[in-house]
Amino acid sequence: MQLRLQRAFGLRSTEALSLKPHEADQGAMLHVFRGTKGGRGRVVPIRTEEQRSLLEKAKAMANRRTGLIGRHDHNPRYFENERCPRTLKIIEESAPARRMRISR
Repeated sequence: MQLRLQRAFGLRSTEALSLKPHEADQGAMLHVFRGTKGGRGRVVPIRTEEQRSLLEKAKAMANRRTGLIGRHDHNPRYFENERCPRTLKIIEESAPARRMRISR
């Protein structure tokens, strides 16, 4: 789910892993304020029905206690520090070549 959110909304890996969809959904905007570059929040417009549908699915998957998607005990820094090979492979395969370059 996090990879789908990254692709649909242009989120960074730590933003997608730290996203609490119920908090972030502001109607026509997605307010991203956890895991952002420099710790500054940003607003991402929700422009398509595909984005809205994906966000609703993410809300349904979110942990009731923590609000996070997937496992509630994950460490977002794992993906930055370890450069998880499987995740990088999936991102590379799904990313448009001219828009995203992954460094190892």
